[in-house]
Amino acid sequence: MASTFTSDTLPADHKAAIRQMKHALRAQLGDVQQIFNQLSDDFATRVAEINALKAQGDAVWPVLSYADIKAGHVTAEQREQIKRRGCAVIKGHFPREQALGWDQSMLDYLDRNRFDEVYKGPGDNFFGTLSASRPEIYPIYWSQAQMQARQSEEMANAQSFLNRLWTFESDGKQWFNPDVSVIYPDRIRRRPPGTTSKGLGAHTDSGALERWLLPAYQRVFANVFNGNLAQYDPRHAAHRTEVEEYTVDNTTKCSVFRTFQGLDSAL
Repeated sequence: MASTFTSDTLPADHKAAIRQMKHALRAQLGDVQQIFNQLSDDFATRVAEINALKAQGDAVWPVLSYADIKAGHVTAEQREQIKRRGCAVIKGHFPREQALGWDQSMLDYLDRNRFDEVYKGPGDNFFGTLSASRPEIYPIYWSQAQMQARQSEEMANAQSFLNRLWTFESDGKQWFNPDVSVIYPDRIRRRPPGTTSKGLGAHTDSGALERWLLPAYQRVFANVFNGNLAQYDPRHAAHRTEVEEYTVDNTTKCSVFRTFQGLDSAL
């Protein structure tokens, strides 16, 4: 892809730059419809595989025990299943009593600080498209319970395990240290008993402009842009940690590289 389309800073007319980029991509890829049809067939095959598992009553996504992660007993087959599905459930990460105690601690924290009366910040619009039974979400980031979970040995072990499912070294360079994770603060989300919503509505996280125009992302998606889709490895970290998002008026942007996104849940 011609470097004239890429920019480390947001182009003055980024919409025009993206249009030019797409025009160049079409010429470079050739038969775009054929590529799209192949992808559609691949997706259909994967969906059929998942539906067959559901029909048999089998788990669609891998379910691991934290004890196996800690003891190093996760099998190669389980690791491949996580890569194939892109997600996993880790059971026994924290004792249920501890998780429920943290939940109550956060509610007490909100009450002590009179959150409902005092908070005057912006509302959360991520659930705006959900018609009913919306989860409760609180812009609280640094409560004691949250910090205890983030800094726990259990969390560090789980993060290291998941990080190591990525290719984090190549061409003599370490793209990130799988055993060192920054503390990523996020909000409290609660789904009280009876909540029917599954959570977030459909949305795209920040980074859409950068995925088209940043030089580092051009290298990340080189095989996609060259039409070599079978060679694209979504779990290869090369160049991902070189990404610096554009300076734009967007309160949801984040420059942290995350191998996975997870929730601690007391079910």
